[in-house]
Amino acid sequence: MHGHSALLSLLYVLSAALLSATILVRFKQPNIIGYLIGGLLIGPHGFALVPYENVELLAEIGIGLLMFTIGIELSISQLLRVKNISIYGGSLIVLLTCAAFIALHNILGLSIRESIVWGFTTGLSSTVVVLKLLSERAELGSTHGNISTGILLYQDVISIPILILIPFLAKSTEINSEILNYLGITVGKLILFLIAVFILGRFLIPRFLKFVAQTHSKELFSISILSLTLGIAALTQQTGLSLALGAFIAGLLVSESDFGNQAASEVLPLKDAFSAVFFVSVGMLLNALYLIENWKIFTLGLAGIISFKFILILITCFIFRYTAKISTFVALCLAQIGEFGFLIILSAKKNEILSEDSYQQLLGISILSIISTPYILKIYPRLKRVFSFMNRTSWINRKMASVNSTESMIVSAEASLTNHVIICGYGPTGSLVAKKLQSLGILTVIVDLNYRVIQELKSNRQHAVYGDSSSMLVLEAAGIQSASLLVVTVPDPSSMQALLKKVRKEFPKIPIFMRVKYQTDRDRLLKLGADLVIWEEFEAGQALLKSAIDHLNIQNAEIS
Repeated sequence: MHGHSALLSLLYVLSAALLSATILVRFKQPNIIGYLIGGLLIGPHGFALVPYENVELLAEIGIGLLMFTIGIELSISQLLRVKNISIYGGSLIVLLTCAAFIALHNILGLSIRESIVWGFTTGLSSTVVVLKLLSERAELGSTHGNISTGILLYQDVISIPILILIPFLAKSTEINSEILNYLGITVGKLILFLIAVFILGRFLIPRFLKFVAQTHSKELFSISILSLTLGIAALTQQTGLSLALGAFIAGLLVSESDFGNQAASEVLPLKDAFSAVFFVSVGMLLNALYLIENWKIFTLGLAGIISFKFILILITCFIFRYTAKISTFVALCLAQIGEFGFLIILSAKKNEILSEDSYQQLLGISILSIISTPYILKIYPRLKRVFSFMNRTSWINRKMASVNSTESMIVSAEASLTNHVIICGYGPTGSLVAKKLQSLGILTVIVDLNYRVIQELKSNRQHAVYGDSSSMLVLEAAGIQSASLLVVTVPDPSSMQALLKKVRKEFPKIPIFMRVKYQTDRDRLLKLGADLVIWEEFEAGQALLKSAIDHLNIQNAEIS
């Protein structure tokens, strides 16, 4: 039907996200709550502006786009730096949650298969929600922020095999030839997919992106990233795997290449829009009337799951000898259910593992857990004091000095840079400045969109970052947070203005030196906060005037 086209449904989704979030922000409430409420209102169980078939389509598209942005932010090297708490702790949380639901399945009125789905779903936490909260609190780089991020990233990775196992779980609870055959086909597909991913990530994608980067075209680079994402997502869908899985893998492959920073700067500004589409779509799946009629079940379920996860994560952090302050924050932060959990729920519903009641209950509790997270964190100061007795145990005392060890920190490759000079643009001017500073023993980091130049600099063991210098993600990769000076030699005035506005907002104290060709650009940049702007025409005129005066042997002439 024309009135129920996917395009019109998308318009309703974005409108609902905009209106609901605007109202919630006026009351200083999180955007995500607005998105979910907006979804409730326009969905099949609300005003039915969006039909159910389009809801599932939009949810799949939304989670696919969202998973790509998560993948492009994830770094395997970062994950390895917190491997103990993230890998062992993250596995412990998911497995024990699953074991608890299986053990209690009779009491909870669930079948074995349903209890496994409930366990896997509730064992995962929300990367999107937690990273946003940590960013708002400026605690991404803290110890508890690093631990939370490590566990989240690991859980995102292990969600992949969980999603693959859901259809297998739907076949039967008994092992027979049909099940073994299906399992063999699924494992075969997964192995072939992983081989294809390895070949793509190791050989094809870096060469393809290198070819595109050498064109020096930002537009072509953006199109290539989008094409790669859609291509890999379509490949996974055609093999019977999840579209979202393909998008996540695509983001991960790009993030591990030399072009990760630039790709992230192109895609991440749209992350909030992708997040809005996804959470509005999730809100549309929930039956609000069912939630109201069964409010006691939802209240008890929410309280039980959050309490269980809090205690489990707290004990896990205690096992790894983290203090009460860190353990309490991480436990509160990760007590909700994550976006990959919604994928598991949708897959389980599609494969007829969950009954309608079980589906609505798990979906509703998952949504409520996300909504409650910002409010739960408000009790952190009190709970921190309640569990302060943990610090007095010998187990924690012996480890207090090493809580901030390098293994428990997620540190970027450039984090060790301090008091260096960032030079944006490595043309004639930028290379002249860089070489002179380096000859004086001053550490420099070059940022440029010319991939060949970046590779040459890296081969000479110089710090260099490929990407657009007007992107804060690229500048952060160059270590702007600890730089002593930013020198901008990029010849594009509009890019320089965009760069200056962003840097002045995030890092108001860093000195910024720039160069321009015309006086109008110089005046504009000075107004925007540049500390020094070299006006090329004026400087050239001054140099010519000085040379002319010297040639004519004029004494005591003023040059101004």
